[in-house]
Amino acid sequence: MNRFIIFLFSVIFLLSFTSCSNETKKLNTNPEQQLKQSQNTPLKQNIQTDLYQISIPKEWTAEKLDGNMLAFKKENKRIGGLDILGYYPEQPISQLEPNHSEVIESKTLEGFFTEVVKEKLKITPPAASGETTVTEQVHLFFIIKEKKIAYDLYFNTADVDEQTALNVAKSLKYKNTNNW
Repeated sequence: MNRFIIFLFSVIFLLSFTSCSNETKKLNTNPEQQLKQSQNTPLKQNIQTDLYQISIPKEWTAEKLDGNMLAFKKENKRIGGLDILGYYPEQPISQLEPNHSEVIESKTLEGFFTEVVKEKLKITPPAASGETTVTEQVHLFFIIKEKKIAYDLYFNTADVDEQTALNVAKSLKYKNTNNW
């Protein structure tokens, strides 16, 4: 299935069970709530939604998008985000990958609350767009089989180093709710 159809299905599904606003809102972050990190990138902002919480570096901003999704920015440039996608356990992991992407590296990570697959992807714009810029992203897919969803936490590798990406990923806490 193509990612757009999965994304559209996920949004419709989430909209039927959660209340979403049509306008993009900047999240209130609380710098006092710090995640303890032994790494060199301290995470100072704790972001709470109905479905999860996550911590990001103080230099970043987070915008809440419809469907409890996030866009991460640094100096007004989008550097990553968190999408919630439909997931079908009988389908390959490629169902979660963006269109026009090539897998450079893929591995399963240990020590998370659920199965996590980390993929480094090279993303090429569609030929019809006329755009030629190829971007490299790291995607961390948090797979929640019983809910048939995956959290896609992703970052542009040119803007976010791997250790920071992993620190943010380690801070993601799923709220096991029945809001689905």
